[in-house]
Amino acid sequence: MEKSNELSEDLRRRIVDLQKLERSLGAVYKQLQIPRSSVQTNVCKYKLFRCVTTLSRSGRRPKLSPSDERKLVRMCRNHRDSSLP
Repeated sequence: MEKSNELSEDLRRRIVDLQKLERSLGAVYKQLQIPRSSVQTNVCKYKLFRCVTTLSRSGRRPKLSPSDERKLVRMCRNHRDSSLP
């Protein structure tokens, strides 16, 4: 199954607004024509965090800092003719 894109913030806000009007999940997903699981996930996230914005995600930190990355690029540009050891 292919991973899909995120819902826009506007669409997430509309989902929450319709849910606040005491519409059922089925009515919301039929009206907006998006998967029921997306509606359910967004409603649960709103109840938990009280916001519809995209939250930060966890993940591995980059090994190189931005300054180290710039130094590495600069070294590669200056020494194009050298080979790897």
